[in-house]
Amino acid sequence: MKQIYLLCIVLVGLALPADAQNAMRREGKIKVVIDGDTLRNAWAGGLHTPQFSEADIDGDGYKDLVIFNRAFLASNPSSSGFKVLTFRNNGTPNQIDYHYKPEWESIFPPLVFWMKLDDLNCDSIPDMLSAYQQQLSFYNWYEGLRDNDGMLYFEYRDTLNTSNQFAPVELQRADYPGVGDVDRDGDIDFVNFNSLFSSFSLYSNTAVEAGSTCADTMGHEPTEYCFGQFYLTASGVQTNIICPAKGGPGGGGEGSNRHNNASVLVIDLDGDGDDDLIMGDTDKKYLYGLYNGGTTAIPFIDSVDEAYPAYDVSPAITYYPLAFGLDVNNDGKKDIVAAPSDALSSSSKNSVFLFENISPNDSIRVRLAQNDFLEGEMVDLGLGAFPVLVDYNADSLLDLVVGNYGYYKDSTVTAAQLALFLNIGTPEVPIFELLDDDWLNLSAWYPAETLMAFTPTFGDIDGDDDLDLFVGDSSGYISFFENTAGANTTMAFAAPVRQFAAIDAGKYSAPYVYDANGDSLPDLLLGSRRGTIAYYENRGTSTAPVFDALPTNPLLGLIDVSTAFSLDGYSRPVITTLDTTGQLYLLSGNEEGNIYGYLFDLDSIYTGSLRQVFNQYSNIDAGERTNITLADLTNDGKLEMIVGNHRGGLEFFTLSDTIENIIAVPSLAANPINITVAPNPTDEEVFISVSGIAQGVPLNYSIIGLLGDVVLNQNVATTGDTWTGAVSIAQYPAGLYFVRISQGAHSRTIKLIKH
Repeated sequence: MKQIYLLCIVLVGLALPADAQNAMRREGKIKVVIDGDTLRNAWAGGLHTPQFSEADIDGDGYKDLVIFNRAFLASNPSSSGFKVLTFRNNGTPNQIDYHYKPEWESIFPPLVFWMKLDDLNCDSIPDMLSAYQQQLSFYNWYEGLRDNDGMLYFEYRDTLNTSNQFAPVELQRADYPGVGDVDRDGDIDFVNFNSLFSSFSLYSNTAVEAGSTCADTMGHEPTEYCFGQFYLTASGVQTNIICPAKGGPGGGGEGSNRHNNASVLVIDLDGDGDDDLIMGDTDKKYLYGLYNGGTTAIPFIDSVDEAYPAYDVSPAITYYPLAFGLDVNNDGKKDIVAAPSDALSSSSKNSVFLFENISPNDSIRVRLAQNDFLEGEMVDLGLGAFPVLVDYNADSLLDLVVGNYGYYKDSTVTAAQLALFLNIGTPEVPIFELLDDDWLNLSAWYPAETLMAFTPTFGDIDGDDDLDLFVGDSSGYISFFENTAGANTTMAFAAPVRQFAAIDAGKYSAPYVYDANGDSLPDLLLGSRRGTIAYYENRGTSTAPVFDALPTNPLLGLIDVSTAFSLDGYSRPVITTLDTTGQLYLLSGNEEGNIYGYLFDLDSIYTGSLRQVFNQYSNIDAGERTNITLADLTNDGKLEMIVGNHRGGLEFFTLSDTIENIIAVPSLAANPINITVAPNPTDEEVFISVSGIAQGVPLNYSIIGLLGDVVLNQNVATTGDTWTGAVSIAQYPAGLYFVRISQGAHSRTIKLIKH
């Protein structure tokens, strides 16, 4: 490994002076204190619309926690805005004992809309079902396997369909299906909301009947179009109905005219050996407890709790709650976790309810334990997080100011706010403590003005040696707060100047103060929802800034961080070095959770383009709407980076100095894929040869730059267990690249040198 690292240094010095800068690695040791408590998983990134599953990932016998966070994105259904978070269960009996393990997230393939883990083929290894992004009614099945070290990984098996020619029961993207051995025949069945009848359909697994072992193959056949003989109405649940017959539509009544969405948890609540349901309705705040008074052969819902659990505390989750059955406290009993699913209008703070199972027998009887399960262990500022590092109290330690999009409550944004975290640590070991979650009382601007997405930045705009504050917001204008404290003094601000200089970024302004043209006057750069960056030149003096309302250059560097599939970009610029060379980069997060980077030079301020060098710095994927701030927080000459996201949380990274972290392409153990590239080194064409692949499953190959920038990405069909292809690399700059081959959940990566 030392030889590889030395090779990298040579390439950085000789061939890649601009592109081969060190990358970031995740760091979770920096402490954050709120209300006197040190957060256990401070930098896990927050939660907004989480879906919970449990699975023993590392093979230690304890069920770890996997959270799939649905995205806010509506413009791009195939976006990477969806996010998986993984937590190791340390297994302490009768305690909640999870620790964030982001390195496990790479075992999961790209996922959209929903995900569930369960042992589908009875081998005691969790398998995975997930939504199929390209078409409704379909879902993907991944088999869970273990490598030689006992670690879990997934292999794609099939794409399955919940529809049939008589009853197109679509699995809508907002639906959350249930799985379980409902008919108790030894294989896993599927329960899904039927929008045609406003009921739930049971898809019985026919694997055992077909002679397969458990579910070596999965063949689901609709056997009931209204499982339990009930359907939903505008006012609630109607029981004891006549179900439509198998083989064609029928019945349904009032419910048949409703085309809503619903979630379902299949679980035996009363311990009588057959499955009951916990249901969430997209139109309702409360969960339904639906008790099965029938049998496994003839299920019949005869008792309905319309605000489950009515015998304790019913969680009022603003629109479309989901329920999950998990043993979160290691006592061997299923607890219930409830969380919101509607990303647009769900509560974004104190919204994940944990109900501990206190039943002395096989039934499930719960009591509310907390309303911030895992949220309370993270920095979670509601919806959205826009961080910036600044020395607020002039103690030579960088503090942290974080704006947010707002706090949802009852489908309205109550207020956007700024939070101030003081650094109470040392120059080498920062510790952030929350001083004020509504710093400067900006929430008072609501409801007189409906402003969201407060985006702060600091700069000495008036030449008095203290840092002034600019705040962007959803209106597109910016607000200016003059710091009247003077140099080396705790900040104090004059009354804000709203709509400063009549500058209007369009929507969701994200200001940044920087002398972009080198004339010793601080200018303004503004990101916006559209994903471009506007440059506003300061035409005043060092003590009296002057800005025009219209940008000097509305498309700085021709930068656009939106994607081909989305009209939105949500740019937020930062200009920084990334190493000791002094090369400046303009960095920006974007809507899909990535970090774009451009070489910054003065010659392209007014016209021309800035050269893009990466679009996913260090392979960081924060989930949605990335916002970054960088500084040397630990006084070691290396940059640290704090990344905010739309879930309202923060992630922490530090600059790496090893080749292992320069490119962090996921690589799974127990992988049958073998790959060779030749000639290597080369300057024109390389032949990629792959063996050990699955016939008929599409193969993906990509060439990745040293900073994680994907310069080539292709899918190819496979007709055997090998594949060979020729790829031209003549157009790429000389340097070090990585060739990555992936098929399903398997991948392999190999180094490639371009002369």
